[in-house]
Amino acid sequence: APGEDAKKWAKRMGSVGRGAVYAGLAFSAAKILAGAGGSGSQDAKAHKATATLLSWPAGTWLVGIGGAVVIGVGLWNLYRGLSRKFEDKWRTGEMGPTARRWGGRAGALGHVARAVVFGLIGVFVIKAALEYDPKEAIGLDGALQKLASAAYGPYLLGVTATGLLAYGLYCLVDARYRDVSAG
Repeated sequence: APGEDAKKWAKRMGSVGRGAVYAGLAFSAAKILAGAGGSGSQDAKAHKATATLLSWPAGTWLVGIGGAVVIGVGLWNLYRGLSRKFEDKWRTGEMGPTARRWGGRAGALGHVARAVVFGLIGVFVIKAALEYDPKEAIGLDGALQKLASAAYGPYLLGVTATGLLAYGLYCLVDARYRDVSAG
C-alpha cells in the first residue's frame, strides 16, 4: 500500500538523519579533542532555557525534574546498549553475519556513548537547579567539553567520539535493516 511504503521510507530516512547528526557530533568531539572547539551555541541555549525555567514558580523543581528525565534517557540508552535490545527490531534474515556482528557492536558502543553524554547533561542540569545557576546547564557540546577537561579527558572524549560515530553507523545499519512493517 502506498501509505505504508511512505511510512517505511520516512522511518528509514529518520534513521539516516540520526546517523548524520551523530557523525556530526563525533566530528565536534574530534574538533574539541584537537583544541579547535570553543564555547558552543548549545550551551548558550541551555543557559537561556534554564534561566527562563528557573524564573518560573516552581522553576527549580521543573529544571531538576528535567535533569532527572535526561539522566533517565541516558540510563535507557545504557540498558539498550548493554542488552542489545535494538537488534530485536532488525530483519535479521536479510542481514549477513558481518553486518549483524558489526551493526550490533556499533549499536552497543553507540548507545553506551549516548548514555554517557545524556548522563553528563542531566547531572549538570540538576546541578543548575540545586545551585539556582543557569550557567551550570550544558548542551551536547558542553558535555563533550566537560569530558575533555576532566582527568584523562582527551582519552574519555576520544572514546566518546568513537562511540558517537559508532551510533551514527548503527543508525545507518538500522535504516537499512529495521523492520518498519505496519504490524
